Amino acid sequence: MRDLFTESVHFQTSSMRLSTCSDLFTEVPTNMSTQAPTFTQPLQSVVALEGSAATFEAHVSVETVPPSFLQRLQSSTVRQGSEVRLDVRIAGIPTPVLKFYREGAEIQSSSDFRIIQEGDLYSLLIDEAFPEDSGTYSVTATNSSGRATSTAELLVQEDGR
Repeated sequence: MRDLFTESVHFQTSSMRLSTCSDLFTEVPTNMSTQAPTFTQPLQSVVALEGSAATFEAHVSVETVPPSFLQRLQSSTVRQGSEVRLDVRIAGIPTPVLKFYREGAEIQSSSDFRIIQEGDLYSLLIDEAFPEDSGTYSVTATNSSGRATSTAELLVQEDGR
């Protein structure tokens, strides 16, 4: 999928001749993961006579990529009191926004559940798992091009089982 960005520069004169303007530049933002790619392009020479207008229009095509999982959530069984780490790796342009869920309810970072990001690796950490933490966990990744979901089961077993 491609998004199209258009930038226009209009030159108008009122009482004097506008001569060559090849020293003007147009720039597109530099953060490739969330915006358009970086480029600087000199404008074509522009000559406008009094009372006339000159227009420069640049069309920039930017490819966007829907989210995709490079590493999906994995189901696991752990003992009560264990640390749990649910990891995913995600790709997409612009960078996707991730949200973790347990039984359909969004998980917010707290003292019980920590959500961390290191590059394309996103992790949900449970420092001390209890049987009530068992259930279906999912993560959704969303950007302007789409959405992807990964789901896994976590079973926390009580001591002595």
